[in-house]
Amino acid sequence: MLSKGLSMWAGIVLLTVALVEVSAYGKARFDNYVVYKVTPTTQHQLNALRLLEDQPDGLNFWSGVTYLNASVDIMVPPHRIADFEDMLDFLQAKYVIFIENVQKLIDNEQPQTRATGQRRLDWTGYYRINEIYAWLDEMISANPGGRVQGITVGSTYEGREIRGLKITNNVNNPSIFIEAGIHAREWISPAVTTYIIDAILYSTNSTVRSAVDAYNWYIVPSSNPDGYEFTHTG
Repeated sequence: MLSKGLSMWAGIVLLTVALVEVSAYGKARFDNYVVYKVTPTTQHQLNALRLLEDQPDGLNFWSGVTYLNASVDIMVPPHRIADFEDMLDFLQAKYVIFIENVQKLIDNEQPQTRATGQRRLDWTGYYRINEIYAWLDEMISANPGGRVQGITVGSTYEGREIRGLKITNNVNNPSIFIEAGIHAREWISPAVTTYIIDAILYSTNSTVRSAVDAYNWYIVPSSNPDGYEFTHTG
């Protein structure tokens, strides 16, 4: 059950990124796309899936082909479904339909972009870079004493600062550096990173606390703010 949930989440993330990547040219849709969970049990089936992964011809592999008895999640467009199932039947491969209609899943799960002018993050949508930076400033103000400090690791071609936070738990701790938002259209990356910051600062879960308090953290939510902003406006 856990692996199914993780695979579905990974698929939703990949689809969200895919939608953002075409946002400047028109909204992509995945009506009647089907995701199959295929389990190769013979070397012949495994080799066939590897060949298909190398030459997907419109198929989208949500997970890589690895070894025997390891399931592979594959998204198939409507016009390829009949041929794809014929191929699986010819190979005598085990498979189940994992998601019957990908677009329906996206409609139910995809966060909406946030209206501008809202500073408080609640992770129900995507925020502009100025809103993220304003939230970083709030975290600094809300945690006085030097534990949370702002950092600037550079500036962009368009003159934007590349900002983040340094969170110090103990000066003798090892440090972890997280650089997110390298690719402009991956809106999920800054969102996840700000959520991590919130968890580091405010989680009361003992397991989380024991993990995060053992390190010092350097976190940059968006290392490509020019591109990130362009995907919201371009």
